[in-house]
Amino acid sequence: MVSKRHILGLGELLWDMFPDRRCLGGAPANVAYHATQLGDRGALLTRVGADALGDEAVATLSARGVDLRGLQRDPDRPTGTVTVTVGGADGDARGEVAFAIEPDTAWAYPAWSDDWEALLGAADGLCFGTLLCAFPAGRAVLERAAQAAPAAALRLLDLNLRPPFDTDAAIDAALSCANVIKLSEDEAHRLAERSGTAERGGAGPHSRTPDAVAAVAKHLLDRGDVRAVAVTFGSRGSALYTADGCTREPGVALQPGSTADPVGAGDAFTAALMHHLVRAHTPARACAAANRYGAFVASCAGAMPAIPDAIRADVCA
Repeated sequence: MVSKRHILGLGELLWDMFPDRRCLGGAPANVAYHATQLGDRGALLTRVGADALGDEAVATLSARGVDLRGLQRDPDRPTGTVTVTVGGADGDARGEVAFAIEPDTAWAYPAWSDDWEALLGAADGLCFGTLLCAFPAGRAVLERAAQAAPAAALRLLDLNLRPPFDTDAAIDAALSCANVIKLSEDEAHRLAERSGTAERGGAGPHSRTPDAVAAVAKHLLDRGDVRAVAVTFGSRGSALYTADGCTREPGVALQPGSTADPVGAGDAFTAALMHHLVRAHTPARACAAANRYGAFVASCAGAMPAIPDAIRADVCA
């Protein structure tokens, strides 16, 4: 039996409000849920309101086995919500996702606590995003969390850029706390343009070439103690860059008969990637498993679907 590892998500817990339903989400919450589903000890460090949506969030995650000892209740601010639109501007179903995030909600105002310090001291992996760093309280808490985690722990930044919260200050604060970075192809190009790596490589600031992605991955690997950079390419798979080079794994087809729902698929990828990286498995094994898991979740409705035993066994193999 594979021993459990402690995987923590730090940041937003909120409700994704679709036109016809609401689903619990937030990238760190999704990662904590999927870490639990993959057999690790998934815990969430976040804050929700002392309201009905907060009660429902606590009940939902508790029922699904997520460790909520680090969940705080805010007496003054409501539980977070985000309006989600899936499809193109003309209303088709191309899979594009737009998020409108309510900013003045509980998750953006975390408070450091002894409980958080204890949980972080036992962490094998910590996952966070830039969204938390758009807020002063979030930046302060993340800096303390990075210091409290063991030196050997993975501190994985899922870049997860969400306008208008994708400021340079938020990106820089998040990068400074990470030793593993996960980002999409679009986000890699955004960082390439921001840092000038594409331009220095001779491709121009608006290049969309594989060389531009490789250049920004190298740029990130040269930062401090960054150990790995994972880049997702949607249906074309993913790549993991380390000091030893680049491993590229192809995409995985969605489940037969399913309707693509991309919400949460990237977070599922992150959870599976962490599951393997905290065990020092090879980049190829980690990327391939993360691709399979992300594709399964993209085949399901919502960011936290039930995970069949066969899928769990396949991803953890």
